[in-house]
Amino acid sequence: SVPEGRGDIAMMIDLSGSMGYMDNLGTALAVAMAVAMEAESSGRAVQVFFFNSTIRRNLLFEKTRDNSYLVRGVSTSKVKWVSGLLGIQASGGTCLGQSLVECLSMTKVMAKKSDLLIITDGVVEQVADNLIQEIRRQQREQDLRLFSLTINGGGYADNMKQVADKVIDLDSNLLENGAECIALL
Repeated sequence: SVPEGRGDIAMMIDLSGSMGYMDNLGTALAVAMAVAMEAESSGRAVQVFFFNSTIRRNLLFEKTRDNSYLVRGVSTSKVKWVSGLLGIQASGGTCLGQSLVECLSMTKVMAKKSDLLIITDGVVEQVADNLIQEIRRQQREQDLRLFSLTINGGGYADNMKQVADKVIDLDSNLLENGAECIALL
């Protein structure tokens, strides 16, 4: 069942070039799949946004009455949805602030009290104050919890504290920290 009072889950996955190192992107996609499967079991829809300098594409994972899944509004199998994640490659720079504002405007169609998880290595620019104010305004308006999972971010994990309510660093223990991340949602 859905955690009491919580809505859908949105995830932003960093596709910038730095995510290609140490298979950070592979780890990010594995976490995204685990979150989607857990969300499915509790009846929560999941929307996945991919970003580098802007939002690149998104996938909606929502179980329908006939036990199929929706991808961009088209009914498909779980296997096809997962395969939509697997062809992704890392490239380009990272523009977290503007991408996050774009994502929040796209999530307005999601249920109130949704959760947003940003999965990144934390190698992001300093987000401008006016963007942080806009992010916080939209977050309050939507009653949205905002989390970040940094993968091999090291010292960069602190960069995510400028926008996230809670930051989990996946540097040391994938199973323990990944499970903590899923439990938050």
